[in-house]
Amino acid sequence: MREVSTNNFTTLNRAVSIETDRYRTQLRFFNSKTFLNFCLGFSLVLIAAACAWYIYKKAMAEPDIRYVDRVVNNIVETAEDSVTRIAIENELPPTMLSTTEDNLQIRQDLVSLQKRDEILSTDIDAIIPPEKRYNAFTNISTETGETITTGRVFVAGKWDSPVNQYCYLDLPGLVGGTPLVSVDTNGTTIVETADQTLIDLAARYCRFE
Repeated sequence: MREVSTNNFTTLNRAVSIETDRYRTQLRFFNSKTFLNFCLGFSLVLIAAACAWYIYKKAMAEPDIRYVDRVVNNIVETAEDSVTRIAIENELPPTMLSTTEDNLQIRQDLVSLQKRDEILSTDIDAIIPPEKRYNAFTNISTETGETITTGRVFVAGKWDSPVNQYCYLDLPGLVGGTPLVSVDTNGTTIVETADQTLIDLAARYCRFE
């Protein structure tokens, strides 16, 4: 007759199950803690990025006044250094004076323009006549191909003398050109540039009355 022994592992299995459940619980807790730490770190990064963006936008929208003042002052100083206005009380040199024939032709052209404007004027202009001003231009080409333009401003009907005169170097693509010399309402000649080459061009090619 064979002897059979029976072992009861119920207690052992229960202990193994308890340890397994505790291990799984610790593992889930560790994973949850890791995920929470990751979310917290990511949130901090987003908050820092948002703060940096806000500070950047605010700085761009409201620049430092001291910096703006410094930039403006530099621009003004640069402009003052690059362009010097020199008033000359003396009479214009003969080389800068226009001829009598040129002046007569300009007057005739201006009178024709005024008559044309009077014909084309509206009823409003007839009730409140505006002070029309006419610009007469004289263009002279230099030996090197540049164009020197002299402008004279007249008030309509007052053709005796222009109220303002100016002369500039007409460069392609530059609106208004490079100012050279002007004559104000008092007849004072003003040199608009400190470049001696441009002054020599003005003395040779500008044509004032």
